[in-house]
Amino acid sequence: MPPEDRPKGTPRKGDEAAYAYARQLLENGFSEEDVHEKLLKLRLDSATASDYVAELSDMCRSGKKANIGDIRRSPSDVLRERARRNMVYGAFWLGGGLIVTFGTHALFARDGGGWVFA
Repeated sequence: MPPEDRPKGTPRKGDEAAYAYARQLLENGFSEEDVHEKLLKLRLDSATASDYVAELSDMCRSGKKANIGDIRRSPSDVLRERARRNMVYGAFWLGGGLIVTFGTHALFARDGGGWVFA
């Protein structure tokens, strides 16, 4: 979901932990610049990090609560969550690569072809 389509006070799918972490930092008195840098270290893109920091800063000043429940996660939890998602994508790429590799080998092996090692 593009950031402009998400409701205010709600993180993008997959960014819940980073959003909660940013909220926690702001509530604990960290500056907006520090929070932005910490979000960048969690591998969020700069535009998303800026949006989250600005939005959460406004909410903290106005006393509103973000719509993320009561989760409090550490940076290692955020990275672990992203790593799991990356491993799933990697598994799909591996599966697709194996299908293409063995499919083309089977296709050309009928005509007397074989493996070519470079």
